[in-house]
Amino acid sequence: MMKTLLSITAVFECLTGIALIAIPSAVVPLLLGIPFDDDNLHVISGITGAALIAIGMACWLSRNSGPQAAFIGKSILCYNLLAGLILLYGAIGLGLSAVGLWPAIAVHVGLAVWCIFSLRKS
Repeated sequence: MMKTLLSITAVFECLTGIALIAIPSAVVPLLLGIPFDDDNLHVISGITGAALIAIGMACWLSRNSGPQAAFIGKSILCYNLLAGLILLYGAIGLGLSAVGLWPAIAVHVGLAVWCIFSLRKS
C-alpha cells in the first residue's frame, strides 16, 4: 500500500514540478486563478517546481525500502496536510478561484488520508 502511494505521489509531484518550471504561465492560473503577470512569479514557480521534483524523487527512491518507507510516508503526510490546508485557505480565506484549485485540495486531502491508512498498516 505504501509503495503504491509513494509511486503515485512521485509521479504527480514530479509532473507538477516540471510544469511549474516549464510552463508556469499556464499552471499558476489553472491552479490558483491568479494572473501570471509578474516576473517575480517565475522565480517563485521555479523554486516551487524544484521542491516538488525533490519531493517526487524522495518518494520514488524510497518506494521500495519496505518498513523504512514509513519515514518518508510521515513526511508526505505532513506535506499533504499542509498543502491541503494552505490551498483551502486560498480558496476560502482569500477567495481564490480556479478550475484546478478544488481538485488540488481534494487530491492533497485524499493523499493525506491514504498516508494515514498506509502508516497504520506498516
